[in-house]
Amino acid sequence: MGASQRLLMKQFDRIQLNAAIQQLIESKGLLMEARQAVYEFGASLPVQSRVSGSVQMETPGDSVTGYTQEQGNVQIDDDKEQVRKVEFGAKRARIGAYKIWREKTQRGKFRIVMGHFWKLDEGTESMDELPQVWCLECDKNGPVWFGERATRTLFEYFGLCLKQHLFVENWGGHVGKHHRAGMAIQLIL
Repeated sequence: MGASQRLLMKQFDRIQLNAAIQQLIESKGLLMEARQAVYEFGASLPVQSRVSGSVQMETPGDSVTGYTQEQGNVQIDDDKEQVRKVEFGAKRARIGAYKIWREKTQRGKFRIVMGHFWKLDEGTESMDELPQVWCLECDKNGPVWFGERATRTLFEYFGLCLKQHLFVENWGGHVGKHHRAGMAIQLIL
């Protein structure tokens, strides 16, 4: 098989995986073939840190003022806005319309987490609408449960917000059970 055929096969596999993720979400975890396809791909991903985030600092351009005999007081603005962004934590794989990553949990289990790629990135996320995120909890034998993330605001005060994320089980042994999915801290200055 040549390099172009391998590339075509790899792209075809990503298209199939994107479709499997979509079917898994739409069926709320009930479609066994979709669960298995996402499990097989997710189990091959490297384990990512559960702690991740980004910090973005923007500084406006400078301005210089002076006095000339011809023009009087003059102000020259430098429109070179500087944006510095530092990201840390999980590196998420992009599969079509989704980002997918694997997190380690307790007692030999792991989570395959999926979300819409355009809503997960800080630059494109909405202040009103939290990104939808789904989880397929797995062990060495296969998928254990599937759920969608829910978020509860615990504390909000002058630009500081603390949120708790939970996964609500849609498929598995305990439908409706809440599973911890971490905390989010947001500070707006």
